[in-house]
Amino acid sequence: MITFAHRGGSVETYGNTLAGITRSLAMGLDIEIDVLPCKDALICTHSNKLGSDMIAGFGLDGVRKYRLDGMGFELDVFPAEGGMADRIPTLLEVLRLAGNAPGDPSVLLDLKSAEIAEEVRSQVAWSDMKKNVLYGIHKLSELDDWRGCEENLLAFTGQDEFEGFCQSDAAWIRLWQDWITDEYGQLPTVTESHELLNLIPPHKMTCIMAGGPNHADGGVATLGQIRQLARLGADAIILNDPSLCLAAEYVTR
Repeated sequence: MITFAHRGGSVETYGNTLAGITRSLAMGLDIEIDVLPCKDALICTHSNKLGSDMIAGFGLDGVRKYRLDGMGFELDVFPAEGGMADRIPTLLEVLRLAGNAPGDPSVLLDLKSAEIAEEVRSQVAWSDMKKNVLYGIHKLSELDDWRGCEENLLAFTGQDEFEGFCQSDAAWIRLWQDWITDEYGQLPTVTESHELLNLIPPHKMTCIMAGGPNHADGGVATLGQIRQLARLGADAIILNDPSLCLAAEYVTR
């Protein structure tokens, strides 16, 4: 089972930072990162609290130099004052780091904008990382932009379009762990069935985001849960902690 370090690893370091990404890649891990456009680059950051339109209005230099929380906004990571350790990286930087990392790592791109498909593909090709990259999209309406990339396409779908993506040509389906747990937080057994898992065709790959979207522990799971997800047929799991990623690789070997 592939274990992706969520946002490049987001426990000892902030998520989507060069420090976290470099640490995870040095450990031989696969990584998941968020991708958004700013005015003159594709950058790796999330837009939960700062809208993507605001980020798009800043040039790369501005994104790195200004603490946007002083304007009443907040990114999930801030550039370090006078330093590089925690600054927001560009997609090209991450792809170059991954290309030079041990273990031939996979990189899952959570694409936070539907307008960047062509540029993302161009940067991945230029970086010679086409066989290592999975493209994560969120809406069925984005499928036409990714014709020819279906084997590397992962659906970061909500439950409203889950069945539609299951019937699409996207090779991968992502679902949250808590979508398939019962009211007591228990996962189904191998002999039990779950309606969402039953919708996924056998030829598709399944990626589990540990925890849940409305939980403080999104990206966290116990080793017992990880073992059970592997028994249920999960092909990949997304976890916050790089150390837990290593442990997950060990217990599911």
